[in-house]
Amino acid sequence: GTVTVTKLTKPMGLAVHNGVLYVCDTNSSQVVRIDFVNKTMKSLIQDAGAGKLIKPIGVAVDDEGNLYVIDNGRKEVVVYDSTGKYIKSLGKEFEHKNVTGVAVYKQYLLVLDNRLGRITVMDRKTGEILSKIGEYPETTKNMAMPNGMALDPKGVIYVTNIGNGKIKKYDIDGHLLDEFGAIRSEERRVGKECRSRW
Repeated sequence: GTVTVTKLTKPMGLAVHNGVLYVCDTNSSQVVRIDFVNKTMKSLIQDAGAGKLIKPIGVAVDDEGNLYVIDNGRKEVVVYDSTGKYIKSLGKEFEHKNVTGVAVYKQYLLVLDNRLGRITVMDRKTGEILSKIGEYPETTKNMAMPNGMALDPKGVIYVTNIGNGKIKKYDIDGHLLDEFGAIRSEERRVGKECRSRW
């Protein structure tokens, strides 16, 4: 069963579902479930077999409460049910180098790779690769060392890029909708852009 956790040693990715916070604690190779209502903090996954984590850095939760954990030690997405029981692993079959983010939207599972500069979109149930976002011939539409990803309720994807200081906005089909931000030398222009947009 689960065990009580008294501290986090290297928290990385997190997700919220039904008021419960899930945190990847990379150094302790676990996902911690924090329930603020019941005031508990427990290790969710206690699997020494196929579901054992090595270096979890990101987590997402679908509408059924299943967890999708990016593990950079295993180089795949490890899937668990809401109780922490191992279901399956996804992602061994596609090229990836340094996965930094994971997200779920409807039937889609999105995996962000920092070094390849792209998002792989899969069917979250079968693992089938459906598309890859960020492989435009026009390179200005692509990502530059992306290190963060979030989706809004309509499935619009926002990606932070440390390579050029931009936030890029894509739809679920991979079309670039917008971008804003810049490296420090353009901070004044960026400030005006952000004020006009928000």
